[in-house]
Amino acid sequence: MVTLANLKELADPDMSGFPRPRKVSAVWKSLPANWQARLEEVLRRCAEREPVVFFRADDVGAYSHAFKMLLNLFRFYEIPLALAVVPAWMSAKRTEMFRSFIDLENPLWNWHQHGWRHVNWSRDGKKAEFGNWRTKDQQWNDILKGKRKLEGLFRNSLVPVFTPPWNRLDLNTLGALQQLGFAAVSIDGPIPRGAKQSVRLKNFRIYIDLHTRKSENPGYAYDELMKNLENALTRKGNIGIMIHHKMMNHAAFEFLNYFLYLIRSIPGIGITSFREMIENDRE
Repeated sequence: MVTLANLKELADPDMSGFPRPRKVSAVWKSLPANWQARLEEVLRRCAEREPVVFFRADDVGAYSHAFKMLLNLFRFYEIPLALAVVPAWMSAKRTEMFRSFIDLENPLWNWHQHGWRHVNWSRDGKKAEFGNWRTKDQQWNDILKGKRKLEGLFRNSLVPVFTPPWNRLDLNTLGALQQLGFAAVSIDGPIPRGAKQSVRLKNFRIYIDLHTRKSENPGYAYDELMKNLENALTRKGNIGIMIHHKMMNHAAFEFLNYFLYLIRSIPGIGITSFREMIENDRE
């Protein structure tokens, strides 16, 4: 298992301390003393059902120590990571910066589109860049602009999957995505009703959110996370796990490190990727 000290060294030898994000979910502010034993117990129990998991990291668009540490972690364990890139945040310069420490063409990295600007257009309290508050043409134009930009930057490394910011979209979004050649979406719920007959997009569904959790009590938050994880890992089909590197502190990296180590070590737990699910016609 990689040590976090080594991971920090890989990210930047001159880096003092770990990333200190402004916003961190309560669960990562104070992990219980027995968190490792509880995580291992859940995974070993669920492994009997042979679950298959995949990981998605949102809000990619700039270099940071946390981002580099995240990629080094997944590269160490050789686990694929779906990287949701915000097109408007990217540039040729930023792409070259990524290329300076990773191979963009490495099949571990499933680069894909994360909206256009990650801007909230909703007026009902639930944030959304794509959905009922925007016309079909508005959504189409933003998706197309983002698609063209990422194709120019990532070329053949880009995977035809769309992750909408805040995991929200509507039937117009789905129609535009299908017409523009996307193979799948990735959201944290089912495809909206009414789309089954007309839309053939797969949904690489997220079931576990590691870093934007709402519980305020750290102890209860970890209980809730373990319960969510066990419920998800007993489901049929592929199980998506969502990451936000911008909200990861030392404890969050420590947990993810041990989580990936256990997934690689415990027989029965499978790993998949966006590319594999597209190629094998699976969700």
